[in-house]
Amino acid sequence: MPNLLKISGAFIALGVSQLALASDHFVVREHHIDVSDINEFRIDAGVGVLDVVPSYDDMLHIEVEIEGNREGFFRRSKRDVTDIDVKTRVKGDTIYVELNDDDYDDLELHWRIAMPQFKRTELDLSVGQINAELGATALEVDLGVGEANITVPRHSVGKVNVDVGVGGVHLRGANDIERHRAIVSEEISGFGDGEYEVEVDVGVGEATVVLARES
Repeated sequence: MPNLLKISGAFIALGVSQLALASDHFVVREHHIDVSDINEFRIDAGVGVLDVVPSYDDMLHIEVEIEGNREGFFRRSKRDVTDIDVKTRVKGDTIYVELNDDDYDDLELHWRIAMPQFKRTELDLSVGQINAELGATALEVDLGVGEANITVPRHSVGKVNVDVGVGGVHLRGANDIERHRAIVSEEISGFGDGEYEVEVDVGVGEATVVLARES
């Protein structure tokens, strides 16, 4: 597991800090943000891999590897990514996270997020993989193409709905599971023991949602 996720509970940070390890075509950005007054988290992760785990403080810990692939008609050189960084903004009690450049062509991204419990969480990714282990939260996951693997605590979850346009769905640990299939699409729903709704939508790919019991 990446170092950020191993030691997320041990961070001591005030305000926002940032680390950049850079070359012309590869950078690592880190931000550590006090979110003690924030209730909602939304991320537009673009393309690549999004890993999310709980943190054990009031800080939102963000690490993203940004790599430029070869670009142009002859694809002789890699894209320069030295000016690309994480952009965050707060509106009301919601924090929004994305890159400061919305052109995801010729980019490979690997996000690692460690965060406290928010009342609501939204994870958006166009193409790639989402791996999220979350606490009690109302959750919405939107993935265009790829694979979503979501684990949430059974005791906090109310209704769960998982929908894949083309591909497969799996729901484990839920009660009253119902499955609906069309020619290529599949939808599955169920219930946990709590009240927070979970909605996972994948256009093309696979979705797995696990309602985990407390150990």
